[in-house]
Amino acid sequence: MKKIYLVSLVLCLCCVSQNAAGETGTTPADGDGITYSWVKIGNQYWMSENLRTTKFMNGDAITNGYDLTAAQWFALLVQTNTTVDPPITVATGTPAYTKHSDNTWLSTTDGFLYNWFAATDSRKVCPTGWKVPSDGDFQILEAYLGMPAGEIALVGTFANTADRGVSATVGTKLKSADRSFAGTNDFGFNGLPSGCRNPTGAFGLFNGDMWLWATTENPDNNNQANRRVLRKTVVGINRDYAAKSGGFSIRCVKDLATSIDKISASAKAVSTKIYTISGAPVRNNMETLAKGIYVKKTVYDNGQISIEKLIKKQD
Repeated sequence: MKKIYLVSLVLCLCCVSQNAAGETGTTPADGDGITYSWVKIGNQYWMSENLRTTKFMNGDAITNGYDLTAAQWFALLVQTNTTVDPPITVATGTPAYTKHSDNTWLSTTDGFLYNWFAATDSRKVCPTGWKVPSDGDFQILEAYLGMPAGEIALVGTFANTADRGVSATVGTKLKSADRSFAGTNDFGFNGLPSGCRNPTGAFGLFNGDMWLWATTENPDNNNQANRRVLRKTVVGINRDYAAKSGGFSIRCVKDLATSIDKISASAKAVSTKIYTISGAPVRNNMETLAKGIYVKKTVYDNGQISIEKLIKKQD
């Protein structure tokens, strides 16, 4: 029987040298005109700074929730749909950002804390060509940093941060050593302990933890979405869900789907390679591969590069 696989195209354009560890650069401007440093980690490009825009990319202001009480911040989670009888409460939320209440917080260093509705608003908070990462984007990063495959999909409470990536010190590799965050910053991600605003509206520990939004919703609770936590005292990285009213940092990742139409029609492929999602090279024939997720990288004669995500469904 012929082997069957699905090819899911997520194409990107990169005018940089191939496979250069530690590649760095600068993003386009966000809605406030701010640009950010980025670093290449494996086959991904991550901002190495926390987002700090106060505007969406179309120029609309994001609601500043700093002066809201805890109850008012939590209330951003829901809105009441009055078009039905009786009215119902739905988790459509109000996009908002906030600074942290700690007096040593600095927007230029720590960025702002955003609720999930700001992170996923169609007006977009990330610069053009970049996006708020999904749970899958984080998993690709974690796999590249050496997290065992059996731990990638684990979820756990904030107290159980140590249940993922401990043996590979994934959290430590992403954390900075600054402000006693106990990181090695091996790949330039430069994670900082910028704290959070809890979903209930209270501010979480500053200089202790880093909370990061992912766009992926909880399939069992539409009031929650995926997030990551890096903790000062833990070498792993926590994966779980939080109420969408939580105020967390955002690290944008390059959107590999934005340049699908930008490879020149006259460009000719000069090399093609297939990698595992962790970046290890594999044989160049999908037919002989075990089922799983792979990355196909094609280099063209004009210097353009395309990256395709390949999902093989059957052996």
